[in-house]
Amino acid sequence: MRAFLQNTLLIGLSCLVALVLVEIALRLAGQSPGNPFERLLNNPDDLVGYRMIPGAKEDIAGPAGIYKVAIVPVERDTGRGFRDDGFDNTSADSLFFGDSFVFGFGVELSDSVSEQYQNLAGAPAVNLGMTAFTSPTQYARLFAEYGPRLGARRAFFGLFIGNDLGDSENFDTWLLTDKSVSYPEWRTRQIRGIRKDSWPLRMRMLAYQHTALWRTLADRIDFGFSGREKPHRQVVEYQDDALDLVFSKDQLVTDLGPTGVRQAELVRRALRDIRRTGQATGTIPLVFVIPTKELVYQELLASGGEERVSDARYATSLQLLREAEVEFVDLLPVFRRAVAQGADQLYFRVDGHWTPAGHRLAAEAIYARVGETQR
Repeated sequence: MRAFLQNTLLIGLSCLVALVLVEIALRLAGQSPGNPFERLLNNPDDLVGYRMIPGAKEDIAGPAGIYKVAIVPVERDTGRGFRDDGFDNTSADSLFFGDSFVFGFGVELSDSVSEQYQNLAGAPAVNLGMTAFTSPTQYARLFAEYGPRLGARRAFFGLFIGNDLGDSENFDTWLLTDKSVSYPEWRTRQIRGIRKDSWPLRMRMLAYQHTALWRTLADRIDFGFSGREKPHRQVVEYQDDALDLVFSKDQLVTDLGPTGVRQAELVRRALRDIRRTGQATGTIPLVFVIPTKELVYQELLASGGEERVSDARYATSLQLLREAEVEFVDLLPVFRRAVAQGADQLYFRVDGHWTPAGHRLAAEAIYARVGETQR
């Protein structure tokens, strides 16, 4: 019996040492615990659902390779930060609010729409974009918080027709139901079908966030985080000498359905809040409507025999902006015209975010619209 216990202990220690060595090897190879986006997102915040902590630095795998993210504070506010190169309340000429497009997903900060606009305008622009899980309600809340403090002349808001309508309802539900966890964590649990908390779930999440080995395995094996099968997507590819793109036809929504009325009302309310904050602070708001990749490149698909499909979210977004009497620039015709003229690829091949060329074109369109309003 004693020999059995000794052998069992020896085997256990050998396994532990092996796991430690594998953990060290993975970290030396660049595999860090947890997910970079989770580290940026999982910090609860009553104002907008989560906060990015100043001082955080991450190397994130994007559609075109690794890109660097550094979070800096707003003035002396050490609790909430954003992806910018540093700013204070005496230098801001314009503010940029929005989702991962404004944040600059997949590109270096210097290639982002806010930095490229700053280069065109020759005046400091502040990037207050959020990484993910965002809606116009959150943009309006951030504007009400930082608009009076930063005192900028202009505030630009990216309205992405791909998910801003639906995410407005999700965020509103989180505000009314459960603020015990961050909004991204709450929303992720909904998507994965996790209905209630449990110790096994907490242990798995703890291991994922603190060990590179568990993260490596969890990224390849379903450990029970997902309770639903991934929805099937019909993928359509377009390829020629210049472009290599993947489209998802079900990204084009032809009917918003019954929930669309409530979603539209929440966006309408947020746009009115943005207008009121602008009037109170003297900051001029301008919304730039961000189209999906499928809408921008749809003519290429149509030329190959694919049926043209409209997107109800696009028409609804324009209607809401007109009703709220908020100035806006519609990027869809700008992007389509650039594609027709042979512009560089504006969206990543598989991912639906802008390439540096897309950010540059958006910045040019915003700058041109500002010039029109000043005449």
